[in-house]
Amino acid sequence: MIGIICAVIASLLWSLNPAIIQRYRYVVRPTLFTGLRGLFAFLGLLPIVLIFSHNMFSSVSIKAILFIIASAVLGPGVGDTAYAISIKLVGGSLAVVISYTYIFVAQFLAVVFLGERFTWLVAVGTALAFIGIVIALYRNTDSSTSKSSMAIGILYAAISSITWGIASFMIKPIYSEIPDPLTISLTRIGIVTILFISIGLREIGSFSEVRGQIAPAAITGILGWSLGMSLYVYAIGVAGVTITVTATALTPIASQITIALINKTKISWRYIAGSTLVATGIILLAINT
Repeated sequence: MIGIICAVIASLLWSLNPAIIQRYRYVVRPTLFTGLRGLFAFLGLLPIVLIFSHNMFSSVSIKAILFIIASAVLGPGVGDTAYAISIKLVGGSLAVVISYTYIFVAQFLAVVFLGERFTWLVAVGTALAFIGIVIALYRNTDSSTSKSSMAIGILYAAISSITWGIASFMIKPIYSEIPDPLTISLTRIGIVTILFISIGLREIGSFSEVRGQIAPAAITGILGWSLGMSLYVYAIGVAGVTITVTATALTPIASQITIALINKTKISWRYIAGSTLVATGIILLAINT
């Protein structure tokens, strides 16, 4: 149960990101912004890890180290970038629905390679959660979108789904060797920070472009990555991949509700219906544990 609770809290923290990023959308440069988020998240986690985590890498296998690197590059790196590109090309509704099939990718890998149980309650709960996403967020795509843009956007969403799924699956074997979500998160964040800042700095023209991204990067980095990623890693470690990834179905719907509340617009019945289905799915997962 504690694992599901942590996954839900992580989902709610992640749901705040779109509203914050939307407010600063005119100054955000995706690549550098990802690196800056990582930097603030890293600085926020580092003191905690130094105090509470002691020599966690003393007996770690090469396989675990490679998994940490791969999960960092594939998840927050390639996956998030592909997701953003897909949204730009085909719109948020279709991009979210396709990208969140990562739930099935992660579950398949966890069942086949980790031997996680896939009961009928998990199957029904997962189905309800995904249907909830479709009902809440799917809309007909803009008719002005060209066929080539549509195809490329769908491809990027599929890439996001696959890379998120693989990255989530990798966390469980990492956790079995390093049972410390803070250390795992700090390491993954550090890798993403180095990679994306080094690339992102080449894309800017002046320091003013960096300064404008500091506030949203700090907020989303600390909330979404320092706290959210650590909770997500812990949830996978104690509850498993299959259950945890399904609980994250709450994120895209909660983010739209958050944006509606901030903009003081009417909350669509679709969001309410979708949230209800996702919540029902999560309850079934809790019963299964």
